[in-house]
Amino acid sequence: MMTHERTKVAEQGMDLLAHAFELCQDRQVKGYGDGLAQSVVQVIFRDLPAACGNEQDLVAAESMKRAQILIGSYIRQPAQDICHSLSATVSAEFSLPHGKVNAVILPAMLNYLVKACSASERLDASHIACIQCYAKVARSIGLAVTDDDDAIAKLALAVRKLRAQVGLPRSIAEFLVDESEYKQAVPGMAKRAWLGIGIHSDRPRPSVRDIEQILIDAY
Repeated sequence: MMTHERTKVAEQGMDLLAHAFELCQDRQVKGYGDGLAQSVVQVIFRDLPAACGNEQDLVAAESMKRAQILIGSYIRQPAQDICHSLSATVSAEFSLPHGKVNAVILPAMLNYLVKACSASERLDASHIACIQCYAKVARSIGLAVTDDDDAIAKLALAVRKLRAQVGLPRSIAEFLVDESEYKQAVPGMAKRAWLGIGIHSDRPRPSVRDIEQILIDAY
């Protein structure tokens, strides 16, 4: 950790956060996956800002390294979740750093879930399970929430705050990607990302139109 420049540490931390979110939805590690994912998320919110801060914090860097190793042991599923499929697609399309794009996509993905919460007719069992999972994560990092819907919204805000603390871009526009070029690429990226998500009974599968909106919101 300490051999990387601050931006690289920040990128790795946000990629790790996305993987932790994936893990908490994985039914095949149910029973300990939730607890491990929540513990890693707590570490990230607590130690990532210090690990990539102006002063070298060896304790925080060591803590982040251990969290990486733990999550790395459970990265096994062949298909990606919403965030990783979108970030991989955008990164490939515009040659952008994967970790930085994850930091942009994560809040946009959570906002999609917030909107899904408000459209109850669109919620299926996988959406409900995903929302409950992220609500647990929100509570595990000490966010004061009134219900699961509120938890998702506040988790999105917390991710934005963390992103700002570690100095990562807030939008795709900050990468100086041309707006018209990006919007022209959105339909094709959305189709590729949709195929990358795969089918998981325990994970929500947004429509291609939903993915297009997430990509637009990320810009």
